[in-house]
Amino acid sequence: KRKAADSARAVLDRARQSEVHALALVDTLRRSVELARNGESDASTILDAAIERLSAEPGLHIDYVKICHAQTLEDAAVVDRESVMLLAVKIGKTRLIDNSLLVE
Repeated sequence: KRKAADSARAVLDRARQSEVHALALVDTLRRSVELARNGESDASTILDAAIERLSAEPGLHIDYVKICHAQTLEDAAVVDRESVMLLAVKIGKTRLIDNSLLVE
């Protein structure tokens, strides 16, 4: 019974950790949108803040964090109404991706 309980606990711990990492992506996007809506137009400043936030999560490995033009997906140096943030991270073998327009 103890092995089963330990195994179940380990599964729950991994699920909780995955949830924490997913919330980190949402929080990173939320903070990035907030920076842009408060007038920050320098993409590198927003990217630096996003990378710093994601880097604070143990076990989360950044695949990419980009700010691009929403239509062309070309990297953007200046954030405007056409800017989208794209994120991809890895947790073990799992890859999480998300994106958000930065200014609406």
